[in-house]
Amino acid sequence: MLNNAGTISVNNTNGIALQGSIVTVSNSNLITGDSGAINAFNVNITSNTGTIHATADSGIAIDANDTGSISNAGKIQEDGVTGTAISGTQLNLTNTNTVEATGSGGTAINFTE
Repeated sequence: MLNNAGTISVNNTNGIALQGSIVTVSNSNLITGDSGAINAFNVNITSNTGTIHATADSGIAIDANDTGSISNAGKIQEDGVTGTAISGTQLNLTNTNTVEATGSGGTAINFTE
């Protein structure tokens, strides 16, 4: 479990801030990457009151390759052209603030089941 109250940032091209098989996060500040902020087979965000952000064209801020459980009271955002804020096969999302894709052709939430 990662409890983040600081900044986790990757500014390199195609960089991903957090990557793993199973990622469990509580975030109250900033997690940001170029092509992705969080990429894992299973993503569990117990609390987000900060910002989870990706910037690249076709990037994905949160990519739950299989399952995602997300509790968001902050901001989840992807800025690139055709980018996606949240992507996953099975998603359980509780949202009381903002999930957005601001780039042209962007998708806020994409899930396949």
